[in-house]
Amino acid sequence: MLFLEIIISGILLGSVYALAASGLSLGFGIMGIINLAHAEFIMLGAYATFWLWFLLKINPLLTIFGSMITLFVFCLIVYRISIRKIIGEEQLVSLILTYGISIVLWNFAQIAFTSTFRSVNYSSGSITFLGSYFPVNKIISFVVVSLMITGLHLFLRYSAIGKSIRAVSQNATIAAISGINVDRIRMLGFGIAGLLAGVAGSLIAIQWSIFPLMGEDLILKCFAIVAIGGLGSLPGSLAGGIILGLAESIGTGYWDATMANIFAPLLLILTFLFRPQGLFGVEERVD
Repeated sequence: MLFLEIIISGILLGSVYALAASGLSLGFGIMGIINLAHAEFIMLGAYATFWLWFLLKINPLLTIFGSMITLFVFCLIVYRISIRKIIGEEQLVSLILTYGISIVLWNFAQIAFTSTFRSVNYSSGSITFLGSYFPVNKIISFVVVSLMITGLHLFLRYSAIGKSIRAVSQNATIAAISGINVDRIRMLGFGIAGLLAGVAGSLIAIQWSIFPLMGEDLILKCFAIVAIGGLGSLPGSLAGGIILGLAESIGTGYWDATMANIFAPLLLILTFLFRPQGLFGVEERVD
């Protein structure tokens, strides 16, 4: 029963990781930019949920919508002010810019929210499955992630905007020749990446403590996930998140939490050594 509990817990954990990394992967797929500030967007989403719950007494699950809208609009503004100016530049330029944005955001959070660890008092008890107990809030998070991933897949596959996003991610030049407003699509794509970060932050807030520097650990996990799955691949983000969640769950179950923390950097290193393009990635990105 212990093994079954560890596996299910790993899948539940990995689903949240997958959603957290999917925005990072989506942003790279559309613009070719690795966003080092993505974890800070997740942090802001977590605080959006906390303050809506703490100040307005809104049900934490309903705050997800507020977090989605807030981060979507915020990322549209960030794109217009800064990101759009460096698309097509050397990758180092985007890394420096987004790292600068991340520093500004966590310093802002330190000042505005203080370094106090905060948590949302949301618990619906637990359910029993084959003799093991699983927190209901983690199961709810898994359902939310499943709906978000499914919705994103259907949106990208069947909607007009989704098809335009896929076209831009495959070849921006041909997309522009075909009449697609590439800049607008990139802006919307960056906003959607922020929206996903907001939802991930909300789900993290109802399960764990949050604090301004939480992005330091999250960004490493997100990089490990997109490296495992392949940069720009949403199915890869899902697979990578589940793999990391299972690895951490097994590590915690059979060793301890400290031991489990080495799996993200270890998987990152092993992926770069043996399959640099990731499970679902390609050898070379074509613009």
